[in-house]
Amino acid sequence: MNELSYANKKAQVLADLVFEKDREEVDVCPICGSTNFIKYGKDRNGNQRYQCRSCHKFFNTRTNTFFYWSHITSKQWQDFIYMEKNKCSLDEEAKKLHLSRTTCFYMRHKLSEAYKKEALVR
Repeated sequence: MNELSYANKKAQVLADLVFEKDREEVDVCPICGSTNFIKYGKDRNGNQRYQCRSCHKFFNTRTNTFFYWSHITSKQWQDFIYMEKNKCSLDEEAKKLHLSRTTCFYMRHKLSEAYKKEALVR
């Protein structure tokens, strides 16, 4: 596999992670798997929060996903993946996304780790 097709495959897997995991609704508690949960307000970013009535834990649509604890928006992640696919430098990514170079560095490594985990599953 040549370097370009590997980079494109990696970018596609990562884009799939972004689009698939950043969902609008939940079907089950991501902690215990129960379907017995209630809506419990919204967080400061407007994301719906839930409370499981079985395990009594709080969660949202990002719990146990690629985006968990990320303050970066889905759009920024999508743009970042596109720029990674096109081999932009960290400085270019930081400037276009209005983020620090350090944040982009950590985003790059988070993507790399997610890709490694996803590649093992596939």
